[in-house]
Amino acid sequence: MFEIVLERESEPPVLRLTGDLVLGTPAESLGAAIQQLVAEGRAKVLVDVSAIAAIDSTGLTALVTAHKTLTRAGGRLVLVQPSARLRTALDRTRLASMFQIVDDQPSTG
Repeated sequence: MFEIVLERESEPPVLRLTGDLVLGTPAESLGAAIQQLVAEGRAKVLVDVSAIAAIDSTGLTALVTAHKTLTRAGGRLVLVQPSARLRTALDRTRLASMFQIVDDQPSTG
């Protein structure tokens, strides 16, 4: 099961992802959440990925697409606390350098 919790009151907003970021609804849900934030004029987003259990190529593509969408809108995507599994996937695909990655959630910013 995949879940996204959006903390709108945070600045920047935080998307907390839980479960498997894989082909189908999970990847689509992430894209929809990012599009919604951009439409609201909130283009800097923290994405807490600490509870991602599994990720496939579609999930990685969803993260890349989210990054590109936010960058085009003048913002950025920050990955917060990626698990060892996600870090390995980012390193193996050479995508790690694309993202700003932090080991804990900044207070505001």
